Amino acid sequence: MSNHLSKAVAMVSALFTLASFCGNMAQATESSAEAIHPDELSVDPMSQITAVWQLSDIQPTDWQFQVLESLDQRYGCLAEYPDRGDRTNRTLTRSEFAARLQVCLNHIPKKVRELAELQGLIKGFAAELARRRDSIERLERIDIKPFDPTTTLEGEVLFAISYLAGKTQADGSEEDIDPTFTVGNKISLDIDTSFTGEDRLRVSLEAKNAPEFEDVTGTEMARLDLDGQDENELELDKVEYRFPLGKNAKVYISAKGGGLGTPTRKVNLAPNAAISKFGDGNPIYDLGGDAGVGLLYELGEIATFSLGYAADDANELDSGIGAEYGAIAQLTLNPNDNLGIAFAYVHSYNIIDTGTGSDRANDPFDDQSDHIKANSYALDISVRLSPKLILGGWMGWTQATALNLPGDPQADIFNYALTLAFPDLGKPGNLGGIVIGQPPKVINNTFQIDNQDYKDKDTTWHLEVFYTLRANETLSITPGLLVVFNPEHDASNDLIYVGTILTTFLF
Repeated sequence: MSNHLSKAVAMVSALFTLASFCGNMAQATESSAEAIHPDELSVDPMSQITAVWQLSDIQPTDWQFQVLESLDQRYGCLAEYPDRGDRTNRTLTRSEFAARLQVCLNHIPKKVRELAELQGLIKGFAAELARRRDSIERLERIDIKPFDPTTTLEGEVLFAISYLAGKTQADGSEEDIDPTFTVGNKISLDIDTSFTGEDRLRVSLEAKNAPEFEDVTGTEMARLDLDGQDENELELDKVEYRFPLGKNAKVYISAKGGGLGTPTRKVNLAPNAAISKFGDGNPIYDLGGDAGVGLLYELGEIATFSLGYAADDANELDSGIGAEYGAIAQLTLNPNDNLGIAFAYVHSYNIIDTGTGSDRANDPFDDQSDHIKANSYALDISVRLSPKLILGGWMGWTQATALNLPGDPQADIFNYALTLAFPDLGKPGNLGGIVIGQPPKVINNTFQIDNQDYKDKDTTWHLEVFYTLRANETLSITPGLLVVFNPEHDASNDLIYVGTILTTFLF
């Protein structure tokens, strides 16, 4: 036997004496442990020392404590304990003593652990060691995911040169529309943080300085999707947090920049590169506010169900979350990669203006009601007819009721659009598109002014064509043309043309 092993055996012999006394402690602490009475032990000089089973705490002066110290000095098995260098006045409970013994058993050489003397020590603390093993096994069965937050930054810079042409404004003022070239831009920054790998906290900043053509044309039907002016001052645009709830659900919480479209699954099979506000999608989804909550639930592999609530001015003391709001329920079907269908119902209060329709569609009661409830219904569809042709479109119908006017007058507002997309037109990554439709129009209204129904008498036609040329993954250029026939659903109004060349930088 080597010199090191001889020293280990000598030390373990002392531990064997400790183990003999410890075995009897199992009777006092664990009824299932086999009792060993001290009287049954062989005579040993150590028998004159107080046995472990008689102690509730173990002092640094006890020989049992000192034997454990010797193990640590020999093998460094207690290095993980922060009090390793300052234990002279540290009293240990039996549980703490067993914890340290377990650590030493995991670190001392195997040939020493197999000695009969050390097996006796293990038997003496069998109850405490067994409880520790059970606790460790339970912890190992718990699926604890590491906390490893990550943050990414994505940005988009839009730069547009636009040209506006027409004869007179569509608001009845008969003021001329001067042909004008304009320059506009928008900068968006998305800061995304994930704490678990499955959640996302998004904080978006935005700065823009783009012309608002409705001010010059007298109608929101001429709006570009880019428009808006804040003199290029960087402002908070969105604060949103989404996280999974179980295996099939995802929760959305928006403090700012939310909306009814946040928790819903889109069905458009082609990237949306339309240049106009109306061409961006069904206006029904704009009947919501700025802050709210949402839930998206997966119904198998082909369907999802969404619920959402979004309120305007939710942080204002005089309004809160109930003054102006929209709530949505949507069923989305994607039976295969070539078909998407969505059915949506929206209930809103005091939110009618979608920013895309006629003046009457945006305010069907001529600013005489501030208690307007509305029920809206939407259908969106997208069909891939071939790898390079996607047919899509939508319909939206709103029934608005003025609750504070005599007779509770009701207005029906309708819009629709047909879209054609041509992916990879010219070369991979390019996209051509056509949007033809009718912006929101009041088709029926029991509210009257001068004994006449307050509704739109004619029909506007929205025609839009665009073509996105992708230079690389970060740069694309989109020339587009928007023509508005019969603006404000009034055939007496002249055509309005808006042409633009939009350059997009991604980083």
